[in-house]
Amino acid sequence: KSVRTDGVVTKFTTTVYFPLQFEVLRSLCLGGNSSFVRSLSRCCSWASKGGKSGAYFAKTLDDRLIVKQLSRSELSSFVEGG
Repeated sequence: KSVRTDGVVTKFTTTVYFPLQFEVLRSLCLGGNSSFVRSLSRCCSWASKGGKSGAYFAKTLDDRLIVKQLSRSELSSFVEGG
């Protein structure tokens, strides 16, 4: 998907891993997809403490979710372990 803001076009791509499993998790923990999207739509950068990777973290303003940028090796472990 492409988004245009102030004359600048930014492209986003999304890969969904284990969609059925995460849909069940969102339903059980967050009350469903709309609640999940509502939380994710309001995030701010979050300075986590500890860790050595220097990965980007964000936290939802409602304090329900934390988003972490995965390294290639972390993603590989996640996909293989799923």
